[in-house]
Amino acid sequence: MVSTDAKLIAHPVLEFTSAQVTDAMNRSFEEYMVPMVFTPATFERRFRGEHLDAEASKLWFRGEELIGVVFIARRGWTSRVAAMGVVREERGKQYGHQMLQAAIDEAMARRDRSMLLEVFVANERARRLYERLGFRNERELFHFRLVPTPKSPQTRAGNYRR
Repeated sequence: MVSTDAKLIAHPVLEFTSAQVTDAMNRSFEEYMVPMVFTPATFERRFRGEHLDAEASKLWFRGEELIGVVFIARRGWTSRVAAMGVVREERGKQYGHQMLQAAIDEAMARRDRSMLLEVFVANERARRLYERLGFRNERELFHFRLVPTPKSPQTRAGNYRR
């Protein structure tokens, strides 16, 4: 359990059921720029494959009220913020700063060599937070999507036969 100046308390994800973690995730990403709605099954499929650390990942509360989530994925000596969100009614109150600083402090205590995260270019509020905490942009990501159509080469099996 981690406590901060604003009386926030963090509990590791491993203390909760998949349904509770999923609900916290969904509430923390309400009205996000990209709709994110998970069921317990889709949450598990997504984050298990990303090596989610259930002890390093936290649900944050003020009293009994959910404030947000910070999910940490780990590989070797690298931590990655797999997801971070604050419930809609608590945004803009500096809780994200406290939550992410605690994750950074824990990574340093584990002697992780680096912490990574990704953010949409348009999410300026999050970008400013990350920069204030010392993160530096290394590159811009591009998102590509292919929706196969009957005319696209990827859907014609004949292209792959000898």
